[in-house]
Amino acid sequence: MRESRFIRKHKNTWRELELRTVSASRDPLAWRDALSETTDHLSYARTHYRQRSIKHYLNNLATRLYEPLLRTRAPWRERFRSFWLDEIPLMCYQARHSMAIAAGILLLAVLIGMLSSAKYPEFPELIFGADYVQKTKALIAAGDPLGIYKSSDPGSMFFTIAVNNLKVVALIYVMGAFLAFGTVMILLSNGIMLGTFMYFFYSRGLAWEFNLTVWLHGTLEILGMVLAGSAGLSLGSGLLFPGTMSRRRSFYIAARRSIRLMMGCVPIILLAAWLEAFITRYGDMSALLRFSIIAGSFCGMIGYFVWIPWNRFHNSTANTTKEPVPEQSGFLEPDVQRIHSPGSMLFQSMLMLRRLTTGFLSMAFLAAVLLYAVIRWSLGSSFGILLYTHPESGFVLGTFPQLLLPSLLWLSGLITAFSISCRSWFQIQEPAFSFALRRCGIIALPISIALLLLHAEAWTTLLFLVPLLLLWMCLGIWITRGRPLQAFTLLIRYAGSLPRTFSVYLLLLGLLFFAYIIPLSPLAETIAGWMSWHASINVELSLWMFGIFYYFVLSLLAGLMLLSFSFLAFTLREIHEAPALLNEIRNMKPRRTIHGFEAE
Repeated sequence: MRESRFIRKHKNTWRELELRTVSASRDPLAWRDALSETTDHLSYARTHYRQRSIKHYLNNLATRLYEPLLRTRAPWRERFRSFWLDEIPLMCYQARHSMAIAAGILLLAVLIGMLSSAKYPEFPELIFGADYVQKTKALIAAGDPLGIYKSSDPGSMFFTIAVNNLKVVALIYVMGAFLAFGTVMILLSNGIMLGTFMYFFYSRGLAWEFNLTVWLHGTLEILGMVLAGSAGLSLGSGLLFPGTMSRRRSFYIAARRSIRLMMGCVPIILLAAWLEAFITRYGDMSALLRFSIIAGSFCGMIGYFVWIPWNRFHNSTANTTKEPVPEQSGFLEPDVQRIHSPGSMLFQSMLMLRRLTTGFLSMAFLAAVLLYAVIRWSLGSSFGILLYTHPESGFVLGTFPQLLLPSLLWLSGLITAFSISCRSWFQIQEPAFSFALRRCGIIALPISIALLLLHAEAWTTLLFLVPLLLLWMCLGIWITRGRPLQAFTLLIRYAGSLPRTFSVYLLLLGLLFFAYIIPLSPLAETIAGWMSWHASINVELSLWMFGIFYYFVLSLLAGLMLLSFSFLAFTLREIHEAPALLNEIRNMKPRRTIHGFEAE
């Protein structure tokens, strides 16, 4: 069409886009559509009106729309506010069906526990153990039925309760990956325990005292468990109901959504632990004050996680649509030439680990088998991989130093082999033998320091130095080509980026926490009990199976940790030296302008 007709057809649209560039509104979807439409018009103008000024006008308009995308991210206060006021309510609304199912499962389990206790008086001893029941009966006889909450000092009690409750909700969420079956089982288990606990006091005429004491913290604790259950069910639904997507992509999207619900659950669990440790112990507190705390907790939870999401989003179609699925193009190509955030480093590491799956899985499995064989040969049958003693199968308790000391020696070989397998991804073209030979020193030095600290039992120092030792190792492997002193110099030069380093470390510690609780999960205990019922599966074989599996998981996490710190090493180099940016500047061609406009 003619240029004049093209301008008349789209001038109203361009006027709206000009107003949008000066507006305070920054709706991401609308901004994306505006930029897409402008670039389409610019492409058409460059094709048909190459020597006309309309091309330069549209180029300027597209630049004004694109510039805000290049600005820095919003301040952390704004991101914090957006997360708690926008993202969490939206995720709760999208997971409302899972939340209702989790609440229904927990309520059903509570009824099962109460009915079982009513029909079988010995049922509480099966659930809590005879010692706990006898101790509680003694407290009831002494006139202090809930004196168990005063048995220890508040500080240690808060720490113990918080760790235990976080472990429970983490298990509820992680077990959702097993097609949501694990989440349902843990909700049933905890609900039956709650129902049994309630009936134990109700049947003795202590309902009033129980409700005003236990529900001080139990309101937040149980509702937080429901929230974790909804996150676990949402995670499992990604595998069970993928729709038109592949199960892997559906699970990836479900994990991105459900992890936000889990992040919203953590403060609730910590607040419940604080109430249980510091407030519940005051049994002489007025009934009105206790009832006010319970009612406030219940109304706050229901209001924030149920009423606000429903009120904001049930009539809105724009805000409840599913997240856009990332495009497949470029999805599997890790990028080592740009600055990554801690979350992006972990994500890129997972991408690279997926590309190396075939070779690394076999290498990790072989390493797990050899390591566990060496451990059992050197330490004997007194060593057990599981961190609890099963009363029926006879698993033996294994201590943490026994797990860690051999693992560090094995880790050095794993790091060398893994580095060889992915050296081409980091743009290092070098023969495998010479690559491994040059890196032996930089791998051995940090691990030797860690072993010395372990031998001296300097656990606090070791936990603080682990990220620095890993960064030193990765700088030496990828940046300085195996020179330990030069890598240490870079480590000192990058000391200003310690917050970024420890952010990556804390993220990976969360994954290690999940690996730690795998042997403590009800699923592992159920499998152990099942093995003990079969005479053909003896204790030794069970130990081997669990030991190899546990070290296999540790090897996967070791590879993920090494890759994350490798991306951190390249990110810090880009921040402080900017080699990729300097290379782009060198390759930039000089611009030609005609009358102030850039030539085609």
